Amino acid sequence: MPDRAEGEDNPLNEAVDPLWGVPFATPEEITLTLAAQSELRQVLIHCLAALKAAPKQLYAMIQELKEVGADEVLQDIVHALQQEYLASDDAAAIAHMSQHKDHAHKKLRHCLQAQSSNLTVRVALRLTEYGIRTADPAGFVVSLSDILQNDLSAEDARTGLKELASEDLLDWRDDDVVHLSDAQMKHLTRFYREE
Repeated sequence: MPDRAEGEDNPLNEAVDPLWGVPFATPEEITLTLAAQSELRQVLIHCLAALKAAPKQLYAMIQELKEVGADEVLQDIVHALQQEYLASDDAAAIAHMSQHKDHAHKKLRHCLQAQSSNLTVRVALRLTEYGIRTADPAGFVVSLSDILQNDLSAEDARTGLKELASEDLLDWRDDDVVHLSDAQMKHLTRFYREE
Protein backbone atom coordinates (compact mmCIF):
# COMPACT_ATOMS: atom_id res chain seq x y z
CA MET A 1 0.00 0.00 0.00
CA PRO A 2 2.80 2.57 0.73
CA ASP A 3 4.09 2.14 -2.85
CA ARG A 4 0.68 3.09 -4.19
CA ALA A 5 0.58 6.34 -2.17
CA GLU A 6 3.74 7.52 -3.88
CA GLY A 7 2.55 6.41 -7.32
CA GLU A 8 -0.01 7.66 -9.77
CA ASP A 9 -2.90 7.80 -7.29
CA ASN A 10 -1.14 10.33 -5.06
CA PRO A 11 -3.38 13.43 -4.89
CA LEU A 12 -0.27 15.61 -4.53
CA ASN A 13 0.70 14.72 -8.09
CA GLU A 14 -2.38 16.44 -9.53
CA ALA A 15 -1.93 19.78 -11.21
CA VAL A 16 -3.47 22.65 -9.30
CA ASP A 17 -4.00 26.09 -10.74
CA PRO A 18 -2.77 28.73 -8.32
CA LEU A 19 -5.07 31.52 -7.17
CA TRP A 20 -3.18 34.11 -9.22
CA GLY A 21 -3.75 32.32 -12.54
CA VAL A 22 -0.73 31.17 -14.54
CA PRO A 23 1.57 28.82 -12.64
CA PHE A 24 5.05 30.13 -11.84
CA ALA A 25 8.22 28.13 -12.38
CA THR A 26 9.96 29.32 -9.22
CA PRO A 27 9.18 31.02 -5.91
CA GLU A 28 11.31 33.93 -7.13
CA GLU A 29 8.86 34.51 -10.01
CA ILE A 30 5.98 34.59 -7.55
CA THR A 31 7.84 37.06 -5.33
CA LEU A 32 8.71 39.35 -8.24
CA THR A 33 5.14 39.30 -9.53
CA LEU A 34 3.67 40.07 -6.12
CA ALA A 35 6.23 42.84 -5.57
CA ALA A 36 5.32 44.38 -8.92
CA GLN A 37 1.62 44.26 -8.00
CA SER A 38 2.39 45.87 -4.65
CA GLU A 39 4.46 48.55 -6.34
CA LEU A 40 1.68 49.26 -8.85
CA ARG A 41 -0.82 49.47 -5.99
CA GLN A 42 1.37 52.05 -4.24
CA VAL A 43 1.59 54.10 -7.45
CA LEU A 44 -2.20 53.94 -7.78
CA ILE A 45 -2.63 55.08 -4.17
CA HIS A 46 -0.16 57.92 -4.78
CA CYS A 47 -2.07 59.02 -7.89
CA LEU A 48 -5.43 58.84 -6.12
CA ALA A 49 -4.00 60.85 -3.23
CA ALA A 50 -3.07 63.53 -5.78
CA LEU A 51 -6.81 63.97 -6.36
CA LYS A 52 -7.19 65.43 -2.85
CA ALA A 53 -7.07 68.85 -4.52
CA ALA A 54 -10.22 67.85 -6.43
CA PRO A 55 -12.38 66.22 -3.73
CA LYS A 56 -15.35 65.55 -6.01
CA GLN A 57 -13.12 63.67 -8.44
CA LEU A 58 -11.54 61.74 -5.57
CA TYR A 59 -14.99 60.88 -4.24
CA ALA A 60 -16.03 59.68 -7.73
CA MET A 61 -13.01 57.36 -7.84
CA ILE A 62 -13.74 56.06 -4.33
CA GLN A 63 -17.27 55.23 -5.48
CA GLU A 64 -15.92 53.46 -8.55
CA LEU A 65 -13.54 51.39 -6.44
CA LYS A 66 -16.51 50.38 -4.25
CA GLU A 67 -18.52 49.40 -7.33
CA VAL A 68 -15.81 47.08 -8.64
CA GLY A 69 -15.20 45.54 -5.21
CA ALA A 70 -11.66 46.83 -4.70
CA ASP A 71 -12.12 46.91 -0.93
CA GLU A 72 -8.47 46.35 -0.02
CA VAL A 73 -7.25 49.16 -2.25
CA LEU A 74 -10.06 51.36 -0.96
CA GLN A 75 -9.02 50.74 2.65
CA ASP A 76 -5.40 51.52 1.80
CA ILE A 77 -6.45 54.78 0.12
CA VAL A 78 -8.67 55.88 2.98
CA HIS A 79 -5.88 55.04 5.42
CA ALA A 80 -3.29 56.87 3.31
CA LEU A 81 -5.48 59.94 3.08
CA GLN A 82 -6.58 59.68 6.71
CA GLN A 83 -10.05 60.76 5.68
CA GLU A 84 -12.69 58.33 6.87
CA TYR A 85 -15.50 60.43 5.39
CA LEU A 86 -14.40 59.36 1.91
CA ALA A 87 -15.84 55.92 2.56
CA SER A 88 -19.43 57.16 2.91
CA ASP A 89 -22.08 55.64 0.67
CA ASP A 90 -23.83 58.87 -0.32
CA ALA A 91 -23.07 58.93 -4.07
CA ALA A 92 -26.08 61.17 -4.69
CA ALA A 93 -24.37 63.97 -2.74
CA ILE A 94 -22.37 64.99 -5.81
CA ALA A 95 -24.05 66.24 -8.96
CA HIS A 96 -22.58 65.25 -12.33
CA MET A 97 -20.74 62.24 -10.87
CA SER A 98 -19.86 60.84 -14.32
CA GLN A 99 -18.21 64.11 -15.34
CA HIS A 100 -16.10 64.10 -12.17
CA LYS A 101 -15.22 60.46 -12.84
CA ASP A 102 -14.12 61.27 -16.40
CA HIS A 103 -11.87 64.10 -15.20
CA ALA A 104 -10.45 61.87 -12.45
CA HIS A 105 -9.69 59.08 -14.96
CA LYS A 106 -7.77 61.53 -17.13
CA LYS A 107 -5.71 62.74 -14.16
CA LEU A 108 -5.07 59.19 -12.98
CA ARG A 109 -3.88 58.07 -16.41
CA HIS A 110 -1.49 61.00 -16.58
CA CYS A 111 -0.21 60.36 -13.06
CA LEU A 112 0.32 56.65 -13.73
CA GLN A 113 2.25 57.47 -16.90
CA ALA A 114 4.35 60.06 -15.07
CA GLN A 115 5.20 57.57 -12.31
CA SER A 116 6.18 54.81 -14.74
CA SER A 117 9.79 53.87 -15.30
CA ASN A 118 8.85 51.99 -18.49
CA LEU A 119 10.69 53.66 -21.38
CA THR A 120 7.83 53.33 -23.88
CA VAL A 121 5.31 54.78 -21.41
CA ARG A 122 7.64 57.72 -20.70
CA VAL A 123 8.02 58.43 -24.43
CA ALA A 124 4.23 58.23 -24.92
CA LEU A 125 3.75 60.71 -22.08
CA ARG A 126 6.28 63.13 -23.57
CA LEU A 127 4.53 62.94 -26.94
CA THR A 128 1.22 63.91 -25.33
CA GLU A 129 2.80 66.66 -23.23
CA TYR A 130 4.80 68.30 -26.03
CA GLY A 131 2.52 67.70 -29.00
CA ILE A 132 1.70 70.94 -30.81
CA ARG A 133 -1.43 71.13 -32.93
CA THR A 134 -0.60 71.64 -36.58
CA ALA A 135 -2.44 73.66 -39.22
CA ASP A 136 -4.06 70.37 -40.17
CA PRO A 137 -7.04 70.23 -37.76
CA ALA A 138 -6.54 66.51 -37.14
CA GLY A 139 -2.87 66.48 -36.27
CA PHE A 140 -0.03 67.16 -33.87
CA VAL A 141 3.71 67.45 -34.31
CA VAL A 142 6.47 66.77 -31.76
CA SER A 143 10.16 67.23 -32.42
CA LEU A 144 12.55 64.57 -31.19
CA SER A 145 14.44 67.24 -29.22
CA ASP A 146 11.25 67.97 -27.21
CA ILE A 147 11.07 64.35 -26.11
CA LEU A 148 14.62 64.38 -24.79
CA GLN A 149 15.14 65.35 -21.17
CA ASN A 150 17.88 64.79 -18.63
CA ASP A 151 16.70 61.21 -18.15
CA LEU A 152 16.20 60.28 -21.83
CA SER A 153 18.91 60.02 -24.45
CA ALA A 154 18.27 60.26 -28.19
CA GLU A 155 18.78 56.49 -28.38
CA ASP A 156 16.19 55.90 -25.61
CA ALA A 157 13.69 58.20 -27.32
CA ARG A 158 14.16 56.42 -30.65
CA THR A 159 13.78 53.02 -28.97
CA GLY A 160 10.50 54.13 -27.34
CA LEU A 161 9.23 55.61 -30.60
CA LYS A 162 10.05 52.39 -32.48
CA GLU A 163 8.14 50.38 -29.89
CA LEU A 164 5.11 52.67 -30.13
CA ALA A 165 5.26 52.45 -33.94
CA SER A 166 5.50 48.65 -33.79
CA GLU A 167 2.26 48.66 -31.77
CA ASP A 168 0.60 50.87 -34.42
CA LEU A 169 0.20 53.74 -31.94
CA LEU A 170 2.00 56.14 -34.27
CA ASP A 171 3.53 56.35 -37.73
CA TRP A 172 7.22 57.10 -37.36
CA ARG A 173 10.08 56.37 -39.73
CA ASP A 174 13.12 57.40 -37.70
CA ASP A 175 12.62 61.12 -38.44
CA ASP A 176 13.48 64.03 -36.14
CA VAL A 177 9.79 64.98 -36.08
CA VAL A 178 6.83 62.83 -35.03
CA HIS A 179 3.44 63.50 -36.65
CA LEU A 180 0.36 62.30 -34.78
CA SER A 181 -3.33 62.23 -35.61
CA ASP A 182 -5.99 63.11 -33.03
CA ALA A 183 -6.80 59.41 -32.69
CA GLN A 184 -3.15 58.50 -32.11
CA MET A 185 -2.80 61.26 -29.52
CA LYS A 186 -5.89 59.95 -27.72
CA HIS A 187 -4.48 56.41 -27.67
CA LEU A 188 -1.14 57.67 -26.33
CA THR A 189 -2.85 59.47 -23.43
CA ARG A 190 -4.26 56.09 -22.42
CA PHE A 191 -1.10 54.05 -23.04
CA TYR A 192 0.30 52.22 -20.03
CA ARG A 193 2.38 49.12 -19.57
CA GLU A 194 3.91 47.58 -16.48
CA GLU A 195 7.67 47.17 -16.35
